[in-house]
Amino acid sequence: MVALDAYVSDLVAPVLSVGLRSEEIIMAVRTFAFIVDGDVIGTLHFSEDDPRATQWIAGFASDPIVREVPEGLSVRGGWTYDGKSFSEPKE
Repeated sequence: MVALDAYVSDLVAPVLSVGLRSEEIIMAVRTFAFIVDGDVIGTLHFSEDDPRATQWIAGFASDPIVREVPEGLSVRGGWTYDGKSFSEPKE
């Protein structure tokens, strides 16, 4: 299994420990662990100070469902998923 130490573009907080105590780092960064069959396969970090990270933090904090997007679909925000397939937004 490939470890998922993924980072979402520049929304990810650079975690610098120079001159900071661990509790100071934890207050500035929200960390989410990806767990498969009880094993942590990676983590994702977001800065609470970055307003662009708000949606990502809310999404990951809500117990999200993750599914692979079929080849050929350009799924993005606004689409829906009914448990079987993705649908484009209705205009």
